[in-house]
Amino acid sequence: MNSEMKKDNQAKDKNGIIEIMIWMLPAIMLSMMAKDIGGKTPEIVMSMILGGLGASIGFPLFWLTKDKSMSVKYGTFVFTVIGLIGIMAFILNNRTESDKRNLITCQICGYKAVEKKGGQCDVCIAQINDNFKDEEGYVSMEELIKEEQLYFFSMEENITFKDPEVYKDLDFKYLKDKNWKPIVSKKEVEIRRKEMEEIGKHIKVEVKKVN
Repeated sequence: MNSEMKKDNQAKDKNGIIEIMIWMLPAIMLSMMAKDIGGKTPEIVMSMILGGLGASIGFPLFWLTKDKSMSVKYGTFVFTVIGLIGIMAFILNNRTESDKRNLITCQICGYKAVEKKGGQCDVCIAQINDNFKDEEGYVSMEELIKEEQLYFFSMEENITFKDPEVYKDLDFKYLKDKNWKPIVSKKEVEIRRKEMEEIGKHIKVEVKKVN
């Protein structure tokens, strides 16, 4: 009699544990993503939001399976874990550095790729500050921005200034600011590109002469 009661108690304990896991696991797993997808939202706030979302997923699963067999509950638990891992991987894989690090827009290339005002852009590698201006010999910030834009966009063909919307550099992605506008025109960029092509041809000729 005692052994049967003991087995019943053990079964109830296992049943209770798996039910709690079905309910709480989504909340725990989603709240762990707060740091990666928080953006401007404080991590603790985002953690609470994601935790609440996870609980709203877990509770219906708990309610639907609470009177089901252990095999159904274990199956629900396993599929929930697999589903959550898939969702998390998809979201994190499609997050840009712009969102992850809450980067600001570069005035030169238009990508959200600058850590702080005056800092170096991760995309065009330029900086908008007095030190960079003086080092490159620019007279004003406007000249700096214009010349760096001409240099950056002259490397591309079929210039639109807006494409690509997401700049990819190895495993890093940066988002173009839709509200950003260049201070140079397409015509100016085309002229600069032709000038650079001519300079490149002359350099090749000089190298051949030396050889």
